Amino acid sequence: RITVPGCFDAVAHYENKRGTGVYRTFVECGGKVKLELEAAGLRGEILWDGKKIAFHDQPYTPQILIFDAGAPGKHELVVSTDNFVVKGDDSTFSPFYDFYPFGGLYRSVTLTELPETVRL
Repeated sequence: RITVPGCFDAVAHYENKRGTGVYRTFVECGGKVKLELEAAGLRGEILWDGKKIAFHDQPYTPQILIFDAGAPGKHELVVSTDNFVVKGDDSTFSPFYDFYPFGGLYRSVTLTELPETVRL
């Protein structure tokens, strides 16, 4: 368990290790929602009630998703992130870069229920 924001490979037991971190929480909501990941990295998936709703691969970049959360009630949000350095000329990071590319949720994650659209 770590707080958000937080990088899994900055936690003592996982320090400087490459892998995948999974952030999971349960929320009470329903209907149309907006999910804001202010920054995550290096790449990963976002799941809502076990269903993939997005992929993220732009570290340090905000991502906003608007989707139907389903019926009001308890829902599961899972954000997986990895810190694997992919070798190759097209990679943003390299194994011997000038800084360590952390994996995790770098900034806040916010979920907001949105009102239904009013038609005139």
